[in-house]
Amino acid sequence: MKILMLLLLACLLPVGAGAQPKPGMLKENGAWKNPTPETALHAIMTLENGASQAAVAILRQAFDMRPAGELDAFAAELARIMVNGDNAESAEASIALIFAAKEYGGGTPYARAVDVFIRVYELFEDRTHKIAGDALYGVFKTGGEDYVRNLFNSSEQPPPCTECGSFVDCSEVENPCPNVCTWCVAGELLVNTPDGPGKGLWWDLCALRRY
Repeated sequence: MKILMLLLLACLLPVGAGAQPKPGMLKENGAWKNPTPETALHAIMTLENGASQAAVAILRQAFDMRPAGELDAFAAELARIMVNGDNAESAEASIALIFAAKEYGGGTPYARAVDVFIRVYELFEDRTHKIAGDALYGVFKTGGEDYVRNLFNSSEQPPPCTECGSFVDCSEVENPCPNVCTWCVAGELLVNTPDGPGKGLWWDLCALRRY
């Protein structure tokens, strides 16, 4: 989740010399062109420079108006990449869905990004899986704060854990740190909110590492 946050910040930085004439355009055979769903997905899968911006442009209809069904189908493809792609491809797809839903920026925000992230999250039986955590972060960032809050409130707070590692054999500890559970994953997103766990409590239960 922290890696995804860093990548999100990176997407806000200018691309430097030779920048795209308009955000979201892709270079094809030496010329900048408006993206299509096909070229944007290919750019995501090949980690082309500006790939997530191209996907954002599709979903926000920055260049061309598209039927809602076509936008939803494109978002579903991004969800598929998020689940089945490697770490970098998954991150690009997630970033695109998050920025597509933002109120600022050109075009029209894609309002159903939160639904896509919820579907991805609920695919995982293990809700502590990395991609499930990234999806829940996407839910939180695209208008699903209530979903995260309800998830946190309905999750059981884990018991205190015991630090272990170099000096204490973790196999001899009943509950070694850190706890890995839904309460911790959702709580991390809510630490700085009135409805979340205190930072100290969350750290003690969910962030202490084995030494």
